[in-house]
Amino acid sequence: MDIIYNRPISAVIKDKPIITISPKNALAEAGRKMADNGVHHLVVMEGDVVVGVLSHKHIVDSGFTPGLRQINPLMRVEEAMAWEFPNLSIDAKFKDVVKAMVDWGLGVIPIIENGKLVNVITDRDLLRMLNQILGEDEITIDDELNIVAAHPVSQKIMEVANDIGL
Repeated sequence: MDIIYNRPISAVIKDKPIITISPKNALAEAGRKMADNGVHHLVVMEGDVVVGVLSHKHIVDSGFTPGLRQINPLMRVEEAMAWEFPNLSIDAKFKDVVKAMVDWGLGVIPIIENGKLVNVITDRDLLRMLNQILGEDEITIDDELNIVAAHPVSQKIMEVANDIGL
């Protein structure tokens, strides 16, 4: 088990598009962006600076108007996002990422090198890494998109975004 915990996350991080959003954008737009890109998390940026992260959970916990089944159209990303997040580099170990995700309660951590966003590591990336270590077949991107699209929160966000014309 020690081999798993000390393995660098660079072994699992693949080149993938990093989906970002501004803290000033509407929360409903963030939900639509997640659904359109098949992700559960967005990196929140002001210019070239990472200022936080936003997840499906943040939207559900903060953005839904009780009883109306819709995201408050006046709510902005900055009102729901996590402004604080751990600072990990590409050289971080598996155990450090797992500990950071648990301690911070986040499913995504931006990877920043020399002040620039270079990638993100998600809880799904960690599961993929563990799956590879255990010798199972790798989950494909298409599999992941189907999993995200089928998630009830994704379906709700798409429904609400369609209702408000996004």
